[in-house]
Amino acid sequence: MLIVLAALLVLGRGLPVRGDITVFRRPGCLCCLAWVTRLREAGFRVAVQEEPHLGALRRRLGIPEAKASCHTALTREGYVIEGHVPPQDIRRWLQEHPALRGLAVPGMPAGSPGMESAVAEAYDVWALSPRGEATVYAHHPAVPSLP
Repeated sequence: MLIVLAALLVLGRGLPVRGDITVFRRPGCLCCLAWVTRLREAGFRVAVQEEPHLGALRRRLGIPEAKASCHTALTREGYVIEGHVPPQDIRRWLQEHPALRGLAVPGMPAGSPGMESAVAEAYDVWALSPRGEATVYAHHPAVPSLP
């Protein structure tokens, strides 16, 4: 049911559905565009929609505040992708097609896609259930800087 509601949200707003992923971002946020670039480099077709009220969108989609980031995306299949989720995790998720809400990377961890830096911190990708619970889906370890 939630996947159908998410798809209706995309269609109801007149957003492009020809892409694999529609990204909702605050106007002016550059790391969101960097993440979109990483998705496109990985072969995803991405549509971008500026959305000044991301908090309201997240509440409608059932994304827990503790798992929020700077952008929210919906896949063509209706899954929610919150934050700087690596493209390989999205691809694996879409192949597995679980009966869950989607994936989230809370905050903006250094070294995640779109947040590249000399030192990458460890972070988790969380699977979100329809009831708002979260479990670790993937772990990405810290990468020390080069000497």
